[in-house]
Amino acid sequence: MAVYRNFVVDIPKRHVTIEKQSGGKPALVKYVLEAPYDRQKGYARPRRTTIGHQCVDSKIRMHPTSQYANIFPSLWEQISNQTAKPAVKKFGLYAACQAINSATGIKDILDRSYGVDRANAIMDYAVGSLLSHSNEASCLSNRMDHEMVYSKEMHSDSYYSRLFEEAMTYEQELQFRRSWALSCKKAGVDSVWLCIDGSNDDCQSTGVEIAEKAHAKSGKNINIVSFTYAVSPQGLPITYDVYR
Repeated sequence: MAVYRNFVVDIPKRHVTIEKQSGGKPALVKYVLEAPYDRQKGYARPRRTTIGHQCVDSKIRMHPTSQYANIFPSLWEQISNQTAKPAVKKFGLYAACQAINSATGIKDILDRSYGVDRANAIMDYAVGSLLSHSNEASCLSNRMDHEMVYSKEMHSDSYYSRLFEEAMTYEQELQFRRSWALSCKKAGVDSVWLCIDGSNDDCQSTGVEIAEKAHAKSGKNINIVSFTYAVSPQGLPITYDVYR
C-alpha cells in the first residue's frame, strides 16, 4: 500500500481509529469500512483499512495512502490533480435484483409508491444489508463501493435516517404494502403463515413511540415492540405490521 508522503490531508472526523506503532513509527490512521453485528458475540466487529500515516507534528493531519485515494476519490483529485483509478464494479447482486423485479415487480412498486430516487436508495440499502448481514447504514457507502448500485451515488447514513424517519410517509407505506400484497395475490398466493415475535427496545432503536413494558427477552424491565410477518407457505414475504 503506497504512502504519499508529499501530500498532507486532514484526518477524517468519522469512522476513524488511530493505531499507535512501536519504534517511533508514525501512527496508522484506519478507516472503518463496515461494522457488521456479530449476533453470537453480541457486538459489532469492524473491518478497517489504513488510509494514512499520522503526521509527527500534528494530531489532525496525515499522509494519505493509496486506499485514501480509493475511498475519497473526489478529495484525492482536489489535492493531487490526479483522477483516482475507476473501481471495478461487481454486477452480480444488481443483476439478481433486476431478475427479482422482472419476476415480482418489486422495484416497479417501490417506484410508484416512493418515487424513483427514493426507490433506488431503498434498493441499495436492501442490497447492502443482504451483503453484510446487517441493517447498519453508517458504512453502507464503503460496503457498496465495488457494487453496481441503483442510485447515482451511495447515500450517507444521515440520508437513510431522514428517509426512514421523515421522508417516507405512512400513506406511502400503506400504498406499497397494498400494491405488493395484491401483486402476490395475482401471482397465485392464496394463503399465508403468520409469524409473530417481539423485540427489546434496548438496542440502538431507543425511544420508539409504540414500545411498552412487557416480558422482554433479556429479562430486563424495559420496553418492547411486537411485530407480525405474513409469508407464503414457500417463504415469500407478503406483508408485516409493528404494534404495541
